[in-house]
Amino acid sequence: MATTFSGLVRAVISGTFVNALDLSSVTDGLSKNYSTSFTDGTGSGKAQIQFHDSRTLVTTTDETLDLTALIGAFGAAAFAKIKALIVSVATQSNGYRLQIGGAAENAVSGMFADPGDILEVQAGSTLVLTAPVNGYVVDATHKNLKISNPSGGSVTYDIIIVGEGAVS
Repeated sequence: MATTFSGLVRAVISGTFVNALDLSSVTDGLSKNYSTSFTDGTGSGKAQIQFHDSRTLVTTTDETLDLTALIGAFGAAAFAKIKALIVSVATQSNGYRLQIGGAAENAVSGMFADPGDILEVQAGSTLVLTAPVNGYVVDATHKNLKISNPSGGSVTYDIIIVGEGAVS
């Protein structure tokens, strides 16, 4: 199967902050666009495969994603490097969240200072992590990404992974 990849990850923020004073108002406008483009292949600014899914974890459960064996649109995706990771929590309930990281064995490293480290993505939030130059290495001893739901109810989320690797 011959496949090619191209992609774009973009984060945009714009806002207006106004300080109303006695005789005037001071306005601070912000508009910033961060983007990372990927073309097909390996190396800096390149990627070969993607995985995406919408998932639901019931209360106080977790799942461990083996990044060398994710079933996607073209078969089993086996990542060798992660170039972009996006986790977006669709659930809007106050206090609900997901915890990313901390797999008991063979934990993904590089994106965490220590394999036991955990990032928290709160309700209605999106985590966007890119590493377009070097990526985060995935191999037999650094392949598991744990996602936990410590909340009092089900949490629905989207996950998108872009990187180097192969599909079979």
